[in-house]
Amino acid sequence: MPLNFLVDGPEYVSRTGQPFTPPDVDINALRAAVPKHLFERSTSRALLYTLRVFLIPLSLYVFATNIDKLTSLVPGGPWIKSVVYWTLWCTYWWWQGLAWSGGWVLGHEAGHDNVGKNMYLNHTIGFLCHSFIFVPYFSWRITHIRHHKMTGMMENEEVFVPYLRSEIKLPPKVVAQKHDYDEILSQAPLYTLARFLEMQIFGHHAYYTWNQMGSRRYPKGTNHWKPSSALFKDTDRNAVIVSNFGLIVMFCLLVVWTMATSITNVVALYVIPWCWANHWIVTMAFVGPQFGMRLGGQLMRYVGLFTATTHLRHHPTLQKRGVDLAKGSSHNG
Repeated sequence: MPLNFLVDGPEYVSRTGQPFTPPDVDINALRAAVPKHLFERSTSRALLYTLRVFLIPLSLYVFATNIDKLTSLVPGGPWIKSVVYWTLWCTYWWWQGLAWSGGWVLGHEAGHDNVGKNMYLNHTIGFLCHSFIFVPYFSWRITHIRHHKMTGMMENEEVFVPYLRSEIKLPPKVVAQKHDYDEILSQAPLYTLARFLEMQIFGHHAYYTWNQMGSRRYPKGTNHWKPSSALFKDTDRNAVIVSNFGLIVMFCLLVVWTMATSITNVVALYVIPWCWANHWIVTMAFVGPQFGMRLGGQLMRYVGLFTATTHLRHHPTLQKRGVDLAKGSSHNG
């Protein structure tokens, strides 16, 4: 029996055989089609989503701290207990990483002033959510808003700028032959896997630290940590410093936690879920438009909030302050 979810749908197959014609619809027409009430922010309802974002990770943390007790209740020999033990830990890591990516999304919405009508409430929530996973909230927010202004522009886009053909040693497309792609397509599987894991786990912070896949118009050494970085204006200095302070506090908390327990405990409860959270954040950025029901879209909408499935729709509505975090969930399929 074929795996139907791996088969292209007939509508898609039909479109691939037709020439593409860009739709003649401007951005104002797109905004006009969105019901007006979706642009109204509800602080009370958004706070309920904030509570959910905090309660899910807390519940998972409590679950993880009781894995030893749960394993001891399992009947059977050491082999069975070992299987159950590692299954429970893998379950925690997978779900906790997904839940923390929901915290990043909440911080993202706060950065757009979408969580509530109060600016200080938005920034407090965003600062806490992002600092927890070592994202410099205010520094990120400055460049992220610029990303929304420059989306799709090869010269000025802020992040996820595609590589030029010359950068990966490909000749111009008009003269390229099939064998020119052989080196890229025939890379050793282990090397490809290593690059994939590198991007999924560390790619998010590589952008903040080395401007990896960022705009080429910035000089070498550009990063999100230095107030003097080319990414920022002089007026951004205090915001960058506050962002860094939040990360320093988070690091100190992890050090204290490690000293009070053990490094194994911190790795199991924090570091591994952190790696998974980065994976989900990068995944949302790359394949968000394809996160339909079959690819786990509904799961991402509940645990990871709505940007997982509404990323594209979030862009044309931004100048109207974005679709309300709470109400938008029932209208953005």
